[in-house]
Amino acid sequence: MKHKQILNYVIYDSIEEGTYGKVYNAKNLLTGEECAIKVFFDKGNIIDLRHEYNILSSLDHENIIQCKGYFEQVNKVYMKNGYLVMEKGRTDLYEHLCKNLNIIEFINYIYDVIKGLEYLHSKQIVHGDIKLENVVLVGNRAKIVDFGLSHRLQETVKNISYQGTKNMIAPEILFDGFCCCNSDVWSLGKMMQQIEQELMQDGYKDYPRMSCIFMKCFERDYRIRPNITKIKDMFEERYGDILSDIHT
Repeated sequence: MKHKQILNYVIYDSIEEGTYGKVYNAKNLLTGEECAIKVFFDKGNIIDLRHEYNILSSLDHENIIQCKGYFEQVNKVYMKNGYLVMEKGRTDLYEHLCKNLNIIEFINYIYDVIKGLEYLHSKQIVHGDIKLENVVLVGNRAKIVDFGLSHRLQETVKNISYQGTKNMIAPEILFDGFCCCNSDVWSLGKMMQQIEQELMQDGYKDYPRMSCIFMKCFERDYRIRPNITKIKDMFEERYGDILSDIHT
């Protein structure tokens, strides 16, 4: 798209296109700061974007993408667009995995995701769509993004209408229609499994495998499945000597 100015932002090229909108590279003209803006295009979908903003704006953690603001504006056909302004990442983990297979680096990025999930779960929030594409790199850190399917929970949300990534979601979501914090643990395990498979194909054999951790994430009964703090403890015990200072 051509450069377009909305309020004090200039919007550039599209980063990602989804069912309900797009994510664009952008720049804040007041501060000169580069950012990302998620744009949704109609009333029903704007409600979902407001929900995402309400969750994201309540969070403050080094491994969660920063929310920079939210606004709405009427477009040329007299419909509202919603704009969610966020910190900009340089790439996501899926793209990075295709280009760079540094085992030490990826172990540290996984640890970042674990810490981000532990923070979310401490706030009784389920992310709902943990996958490589929903983790972006900002500087030396990995940060969780895309809270469009997130839920605030007491313990369990039942009978949810769920749209996610089928090969990543936990069986209690896929078959029983409810999710809990341990549903994210299942998805984290699938993400770790994907990374290890790629590393093995590229010849990384002499390092402590992640399978002993991610197989525990695949306990079908969410009540028995280890929570994210237990996964973090296992990860630290196995990889503590190679976790960099910035990630601990």
